[in-house]
Amino acid sequence: WEDVEQAGKRGGDGEHFFGPVVYISTAGQSAAFTRWRLIDGQQRMTTVSLLMAAIRDHIKTQSASQDILNEAAKIEDYFLVNTRESGDQRPKLVLRRWDEPTLRWIVDGAKKPADNAKPQTLHQNYWFFRNKLNLPDTNVSIVLEGIYRLTIVDVRLDRGKDDPQQIFDSLNSTGIDLTQTDQVRNYVLMGLEDDLQTKLYEKHWQDLELLYSGRANELDNFLRDFVVLATEATKLIRADQVYASFRVAFDDDKNDTAKLEDLLCRMKRFGRYHAAFVIGSSKFSRVIDDHLRRLRALATTPAILIMRLLELYDLKHFAEDELAEALALIESYLVRRYVCGLATHSYWQQFSKLAHALRENDVLGSLKAGMHLLKSNYAFPMNQEFTQALEEGDLYNRQICRTVLYGLENRSWSSRERPPDMSTYQIEHIMPQNDKLSEDWQRMLGKEDWKEVQATWLHRLGNLTLTAYNQEYSDRSFEEKKTMEHGFSDSPLWLNTEVAKQSKWTKDEMAKRGKLLSGQALNVWRNLEVPEESLRQAKESELLRESQGDDSVVKEGMDAETRKLFDVFDGFIKSLGKGVIEVVKPKSVSYHYNADFFCQMIARARAIQVLLAVKPGECVETSLTVCDTADSPKAIQNSQQYDAHCYVWLETVEEVAACEPLVRQALAVSKE
Repeated sequence: WEDVEQAGKRGGDGEHFFGPVVYISTAGQSAAFTRWRLIDGQQRMTTVSLLMAAIRDHIKTQSASQDILNEAAKIEDYFLVNTRESGDQRPKLVLRRWDEPTLRWIVDGAKKPADNAKPQTLHQNYWFFRNKLNLPDTNVSIVLEGIYRLTIVDVRLDRGKDDPQQIFDSLNSTGIDLTQTDQVRNYVLMGLEDDLQTKLYEKHWQDLELLYSGRANELDNFLRDFVVLATEATKLIRADQVYASFRVAFDDDKNDTAKLEDLLCRMKRFGRYHAAFVIGSSKFSRVIDDHLRRLRALATTPAILIMRLLELYDLKHFAEDELAEALALIESYLVRRYVCGLATHSYWQQFSKLAHALRENDVLGSLKAGMHLLKSNYAFPMNQEFTQALEEGDLYNRQICRTVLYGLENRSWSSRERPPDMSTYQIEHIMPQNDKLSEDWQRMLGKEDWKEVQATWLHRLGNLTLTAYNQEYSDRSFEEKKTMEHGFSDSPLWLNTEVAKQSKWTKDEMAKRGKLLSGQALNVWRNLEVPEESLRQAKESELLRESQGDDSVVKEGMDAETRKLFDVFDGFIKSLGKGVIEVVKPKSVSYHYNADFFCQMIARARAIQVLLAVKPGECVETSLTVCDTADSPKAIQNSQQYDAHCYVWLETVEEVAACEPLVRQALAVSKE
């Protein structure tokens, strides 16, 4: 608006550069009527059209003189509609997205879109211009003069010769603000014949956009997770690199119509899974929707894992009750870690690994095994750690506090009962927070040590509850809080049942209630229990992913004799059977039978060091010197950190032969 006004005020002193407008003719047009597809300049063309429509309508409302009305008619004829055409040839500008009905309503007076139609930015922008034109100091003639002084670089592409996508990318690499989704959409659809582009947009892409109407950032996040799932990547794609990663992942699909439509079908399907979680637009059962809602309230970081689980459920690889258990397990993982105050950064990477590790023939088991195998910083908190944090930790000052209390209350009601609406409830300290407690409270807690009791127990779970009457309770005595109107004795909440039974409220009652609630929490947010076979298969799969190594990295730095030792030892290991998996790392190779470690070889300058999963005192008789790993940790550099108990040094081929019984023993132990 400011640029147009300034250009109009300058008059004949200059023009305003409006940027490039790039377009290409559409296929199948008649000689009498040419259609052009805009490659670059859509927003600017739409904005100018809205401005011209606003000026036309402003002029009509300001005067009934024929000259003014003629001016309005010229604007309509020159800028807005092809007045001598009808049907789809009448509009001068057609928008391909859902904005089109709103544009037709503004320009042509067509049927008004529904009030809940989204987005409404076209209508808002139109009225922005109308309000500007109504200002006392606005001169419409100057505004029109400014529009006539807008200049562009006019770029018309030749169909079959120029690559519109390449030109679009080069124009939009200079900082023009397009979302990653905009760029992906243009990449997928641009360059197709007009009819096919329209068909694929309306059949697939439009549905995807409608899922995220008004939530463009979530659509960008979906595309990121979709690319990662498709490529099994484990690193988080940067927000500004989603489009580039999409191009790399799906470049081959773009040039094959069947593959392209299949890609769009998959995107729409996965978009439904993603939106069901992050937005709540779900068509799953009430049970599944409830699980998704609770998870969404905790974090949307697990979206990539949720997408994969919902896909496997849709494809009938596991049942609804197993899906519900899987979602409950993820909720339990998050709640337990929040309660324990454990690290939350890099969660996305952990959830992406879990998504990639899911097996179609054992979805729930592979999820449990994957969680069990998470590195220590992201381990699933077991019952002891969880209950200790609940009973002894400062729960009140953790963001998870309200979620814990709500969860405990909601899950205490049976399926036939409905818990009360707790949306207005607040967290209540049964023993008040006031550091100047009343005489009644001081006597109850212990006149000598009430301050210590308050400091220790104030924010613990045992002293916290929910109520809609937090202000009324205030710092009242315990007896008053129980017996007053709407007090604990009147409360419909299970959380307050035990409180109402007590005659006093000391550290003993708080400790007892804390244990009661932590016991209930173990039923609500259950522990991780992994089937042995699922864990074995997960370990084996992880080892197989790591086993694609080149033994040249192990031999680096070895002299000829040591290389010979390595080859002899490695050949012996390979003769032990097909179940042996070797994981090659720089300087070392570990050997596993199925999923269980039994032996590791570390390359040294003039020898090889062999670590074994056998306790030194239990080794078979050998001429080699068997050393205890616990006695000399510094002597085991470059170890892959498996559970080895002893090691031997091998410097000759004869010593390799002497080591074979030890290796066979370690293998036998691993099979037990």
